[in-house]
Amino acid sequence: EHVPVLPGMDENLFQKITEELDSMNLEGKSNKVHTLWLSPSSEDYCFGNIVNKPHPINNFPSIFKLMGLINDLPSTTNNMDACLVTRYDTQKAKLSLHKDDEDLIISQSSSICTYSIGAPRSLEFVLDTTQVEQRTTRASRSRPAQELINADFTLPATNGTLNIMKPGAQQVMRHRIAPGVAPSD
Repeated sequence: EHVPVLPGMDENLFQKITEELDSMNLEGKSNKVHTLWLSPSSEDYCFGNIVNKPHPINNFPSIFKLMGLINDLPSTTNNMDACLVTRYDTQKAKLSLHKDDEDLIISQSSSICTYSIGAPRSLEFVLDTTQVEQRTTRASRSRPAQELINADFTLPATNGTLNIMKPGAQQVMRHRIAPGVAPSD
């Protein structure tokens, strides 16, 4: 589900969230994706090959308030209490096709939401079927096979928008964040 305007979000809260994000120093010099795990628990969160140590979410009151606004939506499961902050260094940085199916996030009984701040991206979904697996097998070896799979559907991830993956979504599809579009000259 795509939510173009989050109810309760205002310019003041948006500015405070941006300041909290800036304080995280998630910057680099490559086409990498940087993450920070905000959680009330002491459990690490493994995201791909990266082990994210938890940072107390209470240290980020504006992001915590944003999560409250998201939890208040009738289309979420109202039980999200942790957040993986993801920053893309460049327009080329992306997240490959994957599922959020780690035990820690209880992905099959909770909503998984993405709130976007900054340059526009696309959240692409690929149905997890035998046909998709066959397309992956036949794909060229010159590029990662999963990158050659066309998205079955796409949601915009533009500044200030929310996308909600409902419980069970991870059982039937994978998703990725496509590279951004370079600004035209």
